[in-house]
Amino acid sequence: MKRIIRAGGFTLIELLIVIAIIAILALIAIPNFLEAQTRAKVTRVYADMRTCATAIETYFVDHNRYPVYGGRDALITPAPPPEDAGPHFLPYRLTTPVAYLSSLFLEVFEGQNTPTGIPRIHELHYFNRYQSPAWWAGDGIKPEPPYNHEKFWRTQYGTDGSGMHWYLSSNGPDLYCDGAGLAIYDPSNGTLSKGDLVWLGPGKGKM
Repeated sequence: MKRIIRAGGFTLIELLIVIAIIAILALIAIPNFLEAQTRAKVTRVYADMRTCATAIETYFVDHNRYPVYGGRDALITPAPPPEDAGPHFLPYRLTTPVAYLSSLFLEVFEGQNTPTGIPRIHELHYFNRYQSPAWWAGDGIKPEPPYNHEKFWRTQYGTDGSGMHWYLSSNGPDLYCDGAGLAIYDPSNGTLSKGDLVWLGPGKGKM
């Protein structure tokens, strides 16, 4: 009597079970990986902001004033490329002629254009409290109407902002520029929650 020897290998059922197990493990691992990646990006943004804050304060020591943001500064320094259109750039004066920064920090959480038509921001957002607004229009400066910065500061931060002269902000994990103070990112609301990452200066640091 011949003995039937089954060829080695997996049956279809066994393969399907293995695939199902791998899929379940992936569903568990991928969200955790993405969350860890987002947390790492948030940490990087705050580290970039700390470095920028040091550069801004060093500029103040040298010039007895804070640098104006990119649009106005571009009148006397090289303009950013048209594809980098956006409001309130980090000042190019921080890189030239004196290199307070070796290069301007890019927006880690680069998003899309806002519903109101504001172009997406490629660099960290910088706002000088005592500077009249100016916006990049790609090929030049488009001055905004007169603006009450003190009212803005009180509205945004619920205080007179005594001692605060500038802020840095990033879109945050929601990839949307909410406007500093309108929605501050808080990881306790969820790693991918709504809100901007904000750094107030001088001295206060991250919000």
